Amino acid sequence: MGQQQLLLLTFGIIIVAIATLAGISVFKLSEAQYEDDREREKMLELVTEIQVWKIKPAIFGGGGNGNESDFSGFSLISIGLEASGNPGSSPYVQFENVGCFRFFLTASELRINALDKDCVLGSWDKAIVVSGITHEDISWFLPTP
Repeated sequence: MGQQQLLLLTFGIIIVAIATLAGISVFKLSEAQYEDDREREKMLELVTEIQVWKIKPAIFGGGGNGNESDFSGFSLISIGLEASGNPGSSPYVQFENVGCFRFFLTASELRINALDKDCVLGSWDKAIVVSGITHEDISWFLPTP
């Protein structure tokens, strides 16, 4: 092989290697974004279930007692969930392939924290607070980049 052919082959290999590394990097970023979106989607799903429970009249097993911001009768069982751990005032629920979510209940609002992947209590990276039955009653607490 001539010197020019070897040089072109070397440049070709370098370009393919750089393109491969760039593709892997983009894939990892997309994967992280997908996991974050999946967590947020699950949190919104939980909030929706809580708001549906709140709207439903008490006679049908809901929390509708006339006060839109009173969550005192809420429990995980109200929306068909069972605590994975820490039962009591701030239980958490673990969903396979999504993550762990811890619930904090006060009389006027309900906060859901997304825990880290190991479900370590006290560690969270985003939270959502619901204080009523409309979309204006939902607040996100997200990490700052």
